[in-house]
Amino acid sequence: MLKAALLFLVLVILPDRAAARDLRADPATGEGTSAVEGEAVGDDTVEERAERAARAVRSQEVFPRATIGLAGEIEGDWTVASDEAADEIATLQATVEAASALEWAEGSGLFSTLVFEQVRDQDDDGAFEDEGLYVEELYAAWQWERTNLLGGKFDPAFGLASDAAPGIYGSDFADDYELTERLGLGAGFAFDAGGGEHRLDAATFVADTTALSGSTITDRGELDRSDGGPSNTGDLRSFTLMLQGSFVDERAGDGAGIGYALSLERQAGGRGDPGDEIGVAAATTRIVPLDGDRTLELLGEIALFDDIAATKEGAGYLTLGAALGFAPWSLSATYALRHVENDDHLATLTLEHEVSENASIAVGYRFGDEEGVVSHGIGALLLVSLGAGIALAPGGAR
Repeated sequence: MLKAALLFLVLVILPDRAAARDLRADPATGEGTSAVEGEAVGDDTVEERAERAARAVRSQEVFPRATIGLAGEIEGDWTVASDEAADEIATLQATVEAASALEWAEGSGLFSTLVFEQVRDQDDDGAFEDEGLYVEELYAAWQWERTNLLGGKFDPAFGLASDAAPGIYGSDFADDYELTERLGLGAGFAFDAGGGEHRLDAATFVADTTALSGSTITDRGELDRSDGGPSNTGDLRSFTLMLQGSFVDERAGDGAGIGYALSLERQAGGRGDPGDEIGVAAATTRIVPLDGDRTLELLGEIALFDDIAATKEGAGYLTLGAALGFAPWSLSATYALRHVENDDHLATLTLEHEVSENASIAVGYRFGDEEGVVSHGIGALLLVSLGAGIALAPGGAR
């Protein structure tokens, strides 16, 4: 029954209005920006929408102030064919994120991100199963002109593709090395050089083994020191460095530009782990204005790891993405290669339509060749967002 409903959603309803997701710019770390005048490569994820909605209500400089951005998505995925018959399942899941801030000055205050989503892998057909609520980020930040510091639980900046790869499934491989839910300290500095705008971010951290590593409604379990794994050391021996920037290309037309990101990470191995994970990533983005309202956005990223996941295995990743925008539509494609002992391949295609500034819908196709198992999948996604703020000083609410 669920498969029939998903097929109806994909083939009948969504082709009339299809849309998808982008990338976000984290207000504390700067992670996720394409580094080209704040433009995006791809389309808004639920996390990006929540943070963008929160930032939208911070336009008036009234302090102290409280803001919140909410975003939610409903996604249906159906593996229609696979070499492993057990993988041919259909799932429907919801994700809701709330990005909130209590600021006493611009960029200075307390920030948090709450996430409600599916917290366990699914191995059978199901709808809205194993949904749980947890704290992804909870930190204090201080900003002085172009410098910022933060401390608490946050997502260290490393690479672009996990946020920036376009389409519903474009980041599936890059998500392997995305860093989230770490406890520690971070700093960032923005500067101009060589005719471009740049930002350097650094962080030192440890895996979260506090009560905040668990979830409620559905319990995903808390991380323990005995579990081992990258950065699960109990002290700040792990770190990331990320330099990203952009150059405007006036010769190519209004809005054209080139961006880059260079990342380095070291995650110390936990108990029982044979090594420390060391990784580097290099990414480039480009925005090319075409005729009329059409634009072409390109992304390329390569990431290399030694002792990935604190094992003795080396790993390599390549992500290539392109998104053709013809507002309010866009069509995107991604190819990704993952090498860990063997080569895995991913190819995706997504058709998107932005219904309004706060709502978009999408349909997508996914081809995977992973550990010798070939699969074909289709999916659909609905994404909505909103923001609200209140001034805690004379000037009233908004």
